[in-house]
Amino acid sequence: MNEKVGTTSLAYFGNDKEVRKALHVREGTVKKFEKTNDPLRGDHDFTFPYVGQEQWIKSLNLPIESPWNPWFLNNQVAGYETKYVKNGYSLTHTIVKGAGHSIPLFKPKEAWAILDAWLTSHSYVSDS
Repeated sequence: MNEKVGTTSLAYFGNDKEVRKALHVREGTVKKFEKTNDPLRGDHDFTFPYVGQEQWIKSLNLPIESPWNPWFLNNQVAGYETKYVKNGYSLTHTIVKGAGHSIPLFKPKEAWAILDAWLTSHSYVSDS
């Protein structure tokens, strides 16, 4: 998928009323979804290398709950992750193997797996 198609698809998906309702986005809090950055990055990202991300996370002095371990998609190593926990809050640093700067555009299956894991790991309260 090229970047223009991916950006257009993300904007359409993010601005759909039913999608916003399903994700519990409160009406009026986000006027329009627009792609402004790429929060998911891979191990081949030369714009923001994962080594710099690791150094920043290390500077937070968070205790490691689960050390650097592989995560799998379709019985293949899809990347690696480290989990940190402190005072009831958690941070999972996930790297996608073979991905560059924009994982959702170039490794969509892996991006959906990460999003699905995050959504299923949280409980949400409905406004209705």
